[in-house]
Amino acid sequence: MASSLRCCMLIVLLVLTSNSGIHVSARVSLFTNQSLRVNEQLITRSFSLSMQGDCNLVLRDNTRVLWSTSTAGWGTNCRVTMQDDGNLVVYNDQGALWASNTWRQGKDTYELILQEDRNLVIYKGAARTAIWSTRTQFLASE
Repeated sequence: MASSLRCCMLIVLLVLTSNSGIHVSARVSLFTNQSLRVNEQLITRSFSLSMQGDCNLVLRDNTRVLWSTSTAGWGTNCRVTMQDDGNLVVYNDQGALWASNTWRQGKDTYELILQEDRNLVIYKGAARTAIWSTRTQFLASE
């Protein structure tokens, strides 16, 4: 009786999880006009890009800081946005705090992606031309 009950519970669990629509995946990129708000992040492998509550945008390998915008303490209610002019910008309620200075004439599609090599890169258009990066990719000596 106990083994039949366990078997039925296992079948029910498998059915529920396979049809539940629950999908667990990490977000690895921001597309044109998307933002990361406070406590949101991009994650791949052990690397993360986080918009902190102190307005600092930080790239980490586990707990080690690899790169940041150095905007800690510059405000609250911050966000980073991948704009349709190619500029990645950190904003607080008063305006822009930091920018990648990659703006282009006209509108296009852009993607900020946290790559598996640990590099944070902005790509432009369908050709996916790299226009900016943090240059934090793995080195041969690592």
